[in-house]
Amino acid sequence: MDGKTDPGNVGAIGVPAFILVCDQKDQLYVASGKNLDVYSLNAQGKLVRFVSAREKFFVRAAVVTPDGNLYVLSEDGSAPVIRHLSADGRVVHKFPAGLQAVSLPFLIFPYPQYYGNFPHRIFDWNEAQQRFVVDLGGFSGFESMDIKGHWKREKNIGSSGYGAPRLVALDCMFAWKGQYIAEVTFRSEIADVFNVTKLELLDQAFHTIWSSTITAQDGLLVGAAADGSLYFLRGFEGRNCKLARCTLAEVGQVAPD
Repeated sequence: MDGKTDPGNVGAIGVPAFILVCDQKDQLYVASGKNLDVYSLNAQGKLVRFVSAREKFFVRAAVVTPDGNLYVLSEDGSAPVIRHLSADGRVVHKFPAGLQAVSLPFLIFPYPQYYGNFPHRIFDWNEAQQRFVVDLGGFSGFESMDIKGHWKREKNIGSSGYGAPRLVALDCMFAWKGQYIAEVTFRSEIADVFNVTKLELLDQAFHTIWSSTITAQDGLLVGAAADGSLYFLRGFEGRNCKLARCTLAEVGQVAPD
């Protein structure tokens, strides 16, 4: 919790870690393309791989719900598909595909420029509503699916509350404390140097409750914890990469850890 790394408790993973998800048992799920590996700590505290599965589909995102079930997101053309996987990577259930992509409006800048090709897909479990929240990088718009496989189209953030949708880049968003926390870049029509990136708190209807400007030095929002902590990755393209844990506080209080 203090962010320090024990040199004797570091383990290598066998594939590029494009997707990392940890469950309540401290099991680490690593996905890359069609490969899904699961790691755990052994009795000596070493990270070891105990599951290596080869799926028939590309794993685009993954989430572990509070009941310990693993779900992964893939795509059928331009429609999202959610699968429930077993502990060893087998498909337990495939839900019907979601809605097809909409033509307009859509986000033409799905990646923040200063971070390059960081995956922009949203796949989260909203515990309060008992629904999955899905977005395929701005091409489909926001959708949600309940645990019975019923889909519905949500409001497109790029077209409600953010002005011109073609100039908005939704860098990332996470379900957070019954609402959503998002990092959004407003792109200038003049030059990228005039772009503005904000951290925004949204309600369940995707309306902005709170907003604050952040900079590249603050980092990219990469995670949100149940205790209210927010995690930012700094120095993404350089060697001096840092993970910062922050909490929102009233004005005048010290928030970053």
